[in-house]
Amino acid sequence: MEKSVRKLISQDQQGNSEYVILIKEGSKSTKYELYASQSELWNDSTKGELLMVISDDGNGVKLDEKYKELDYSQVKYLRILLSINNLDATMSDDLLAFTEAGGKIYLV
Repeated sequence: MEKSVRKLISQDQQGNSEYVILIKEGSKSTKYELYASQSELWNDSTKGELLMVISDDGNGVKLDEKYKELDYSQVKYLRILLSINNLDATMSDDLLAFTEAGGKIYLV
């Protein structure tokens, strides 16, 4: 059962939403889910799609078994989720971090 859910929005330098990240804290682990936003940056078939999930149980991070090999876009998704996981403990209420491309990630 989930204790809490937090929602983050990743924006590029122009203010377009790129990703939606849900952080779901459970009794045994925390799940980090990365979704494509509803922005025009994505094609219609990808908008809102779950792109990747990782889980952190306090003893390490687990990736779904279907990801035995990652393509370049999946590596990017994994880097985003691992960055969020790494910063999660120090997250402020408004601005989480600047992304590598100069965008921002907000807690909403």
